[in-house]
Amino acid sequence: MHKRTKNILAAFILLVLCLPMLQELVHLFSEKPLTGRNSASSVKPVFKLKNWFNGSWQDSTVIYDNQHFGLRTWYMRLNNQLYFTAFKRARANGLIVGKNDYLFDIHYINAYLGNDSKGYKAQLEYLEKFRFVQNTLQKRNITLMLVMMPGKATFYSEFLPDEYATAPRGITNNMLLHRISDSLGVNCVNLSPYLLEMKKQSPYPLYPPYGIHWSEYGMLLGMDSVGRFIERKRNIDLPDVKLQKMVWSDSARGDDYDIGAGANLLFDLPPVRYAYPDYQMITEGKTQLDALCVGDSYYWQFFGMSKIEREWFRNSKYWFYFRELHTRDVGEISEAESHKKLREEVFGKQVILIFYCDANLEKPGNGFVEEVYDMLRYTGNYAGTENQRLKDIERDIRADKNWMELIRQKAEKSNIPLDTMVKMDSKYVLEHEWD
Repeated sequence: MHKRTKNILAAFILLVLCLPMLQELVHLFSEKPLTGRNSASSVKPVFKLKNWFNGSWQDSTVIYDNQHFGLRTWYMRLNNQLYFTAFKRARANGLIVGKNDYLFDIHYINAYLGNDSKGYKAQLEYLEKFRFVQNTLQKRNITLMLVMMPGKATFYSEFLPDEYATAPRGITNNMLLHRISDSLGVNCVNLSPYLLEMKKQSPYPLYPPYGIHWSEYGMLLGMDSVGRFIERKRNIDLPDVKLQKMVWSDSARGDDYDIGAGANLLFDLPPVRYAYPDYQMITEGKTQLDALCVGDSYYWQFFGMSKIEREWFRNSKYWFYFRELHTRDVGEISEAESHKKLREEVFGKQVILIFYCDANLEKPGNGFVEEVYDMLRYTGNYAGTENQRLKDIERDIRADKNWMELIRQKAEKSNIPLDTMVKMDSKYVLEHEWD
């Protein structure tokens, strides 16, 4: 009997050891894919003699196989779950488990504590450029505004782990930008004080415990304040939101469970109740605008996914971190291509929003304000010097045969060398480029 037990145990251990191979061969069980970005090793290496002899095929195959063996996702979820349950720690990069299992990203905690502060001088320099761009665009009836909202750690600071909750808090980027904007007359809507006050009054969650962004209801309240600011600045009446009712749900919608999903646990986190607004838009006799937003992921819930955005903005673009230019219901344009459209996108809009949560306020706009500043100051939309902009114009002139023929005729008539006349025309274009 004792020998039989050992044989059964040995067979069981052998079966467990062989399960990954069996899963790889015959797919005994369905596996839930892990949440997160796929690495380059997600693509199976293609065998080539050249790669075989230089060893790269072997190296890449080992990496690929280590990430694609049978039951890998299940084993990873089991490991993450044991770590989470035993130590209240998450295995996902930068993910912090707070009190009551509230989930936070370390970047948002650093923003709340002021650890990522750029300092007064840097933010003052940024906002002085912002003010110049704002005032210059205002002459063209284009409203530029900075919108800031609290990140998850700022909004739910009471649920931070003790090591962060008791840490000294410094001057944050949000505080600096708010104070300097007020003194310089910069168009700034800081939603942090408002949403933190509404948290005390609202019976509905404004931020979900297992999500990184605001809830749909929090977005609705925040954007209502943004809309009121736009109405005052432009003396218009945007379509209004008419809240019909709030719908409670035991399951998360949209991105309300995105950090929870990113933890890649074996079991779902403790259930909570979510509230979602059911609303209509009042559009009769209202004004629509052409708008551009340069922002972080907090704008995704508004852009193209809410009735408010579709009724407020008839021609809407979203420049995600000033990298990917998205057009509603169309798609995106790559960074290289989209930056060529800077002048077109800026001058083709009535409202431009620089839209960031506090975790991304080290450089609001990711260079957008600085590039527009350079463009408006005749220093080129990517080079940063007036001489470079002159060279760009001269290059365009020389590439245009008709333009060069006109300049050749002017040079002969005025008895001026052709190169000199090209430089004179380039300077004239530069000085009147934005007339």
